[in-house]
Amino acid sequence: LAAQRGVKLETRVADLASFDFGTGQWDAIVSIYNHLPPPIRELVLKTVPNALKPGGYFLLEAYTPKQLDYKTGGPPSEVLMYSSKILGDAFDASATGEDEKMEIIKNQELVRSVKEGKFHTGDAAVVQFLAKKVNV
Repeated sequence: LAAQRGVKLETRVADLASFDFGTGQWDAIVSIYNHLPPPIRELVLKTVPNALKPGGYFLLEAYTPKQLDYKTGGPPSEVLMYSSKILGDAFDASATGEDEKMEIIKNQELVRSVKEGKFHTGDAAVVQFLAKKVNV
């Protein structure tokens, strides 16, 4: 799809505990069901604003702790899950530097249907997050 629309897509496999995201390097950073231990999650979320180009986007979808009730996928531990509060706190204006301000466009917890294979089918409790780095 990206090739059909002339979009260049770069993917990387990396250890996020030590990955150098760079500065002002990315048009977008996408995190889909990337459940991390809290220290690594905090490091990644703190790094994202600086790594984005001005006007760049951060997009995330992840399971919330309520997902444990649905049993339709995700990690078996609440500590690895996200919430709108975790994301809101991480990207609040007071949590980012002056040249790293993020405009939160969407930060919503919801239940949605997933159809992603035998063990990931049914209702799922997720958080959907979209933020844009403010041009400074």
